[in-house]
Amino acid sequence: MVQAAPPAVVHCRATRATRGGAVSIGGVPADEVTRARTAVRRAAVVRAAAAGFSFEQIVRTVDGVTTPRAAAQDLRRGLADAMLLRQLDRELLRELELQSLAAVQVAVHGVLNRAAANQGKGDQMVLQASHRLVQLAERRHALEGLLTGPAAPAAEDELSRRRNRVAARRKIG
Repeated sequence: MVQAAPPAVVHCRATRATRGGAVSIGGVPADEVTRARTAVRRAAVVRAAAAGFSFEQIVRTVDGVTTPRAAAQDLRRGLADAMLLRQLDRELLRELELQSLAAVQVAVHGVLNRAAANQGKGDQMVLQASHRLVQLAERRHALEGLLTGPAAPAAEDELSRRRNRVAARRKIG
């Protein structure tokens, strides 16, 4: 039996209105409590659906879900929330990687500046640093979606090949 756990909220004996008319439950604004309960319920619905429960079974087992339609809606929204979190995680990782590349690029430029000050000494170091800069630029472009590579030839299916052969014969004859 899958049941939604209540959100971690300070228990109180009463709700009270705050200045401006907002309702507070144990010092936590009511809309935040509602959002937390909804998130917990949606997570329970997603877990139940992943376990193979039908919407009718979800209604019977998950607290707060009253109809199969509500279960389906909670499932859709719970999955959308999960996808949004994954997207945010990807964007954060991409930003961290770009920051790391920028830090390495600064260090490589430092190597090049020191080599330029030595005038001709350390040519191998300059070549390695230059190569590293090119690699960093390629990696940054790939992360930013700027580097897509050469255009791949379009796949030609059998029908296209036949059409091309017929067109070529007509030109010849």
